[in-house]
Amino acid sequence: MQPQPLQVFTDDVGRFFIGKDDHRRICEGLLALARPFGGNAESELRRVLSEGVPAAHAVEETAAYFGTDLPVVQEVIRPLIETIRVSLPGFDIWMTVTGFGNDCEFILALLNWQRVLTGVTETPRGVNRARILQKIAARLRAVHADQLKPAWEH
Repeated sequence: MQPQPLQVFTDDVGRFFIGKDDHRRICEGLLALARPFGGNAESELRRVLSEGVPAAHAVEETAAYFGTDLPVVQEVIRPLIETIRVSLPGFDIWMTVTGFGNDCEFILALLNWQRVLTGVTETPRGVNRARILQKIAARLRAVHADQLKPAWEH
């Protein structure tokens, strides 16, 4: 059975938003995907999602927080996001329309989730953050290797 696409609506001034049922489905799906990994991956995600849709200035806040490390961070969480996309249809539309894809707190929750998956818990002092993030990304790709294969390869 094919999943139903997300319903995206616009208001009188042209802003886009996701229907309440679809928003709840995506949020519950994210929490269900994080739950088996233990640690605080699920609780951190639950906290971020419970705070509501990100503010309009989320992009600037995220760029300021991560600075020049933002492209590396995006690369680190890419395998996790790809896995979520496969498991949770409509996830990328939801991230775009709600603004969670640009939200610093949401990105940090995804980084936390991948740290739980890879076992890398913190960056030692004096070590290049980008190099540590690349190491985490390599471990995460290994963790998700089976889930990222096309269905015919399973």
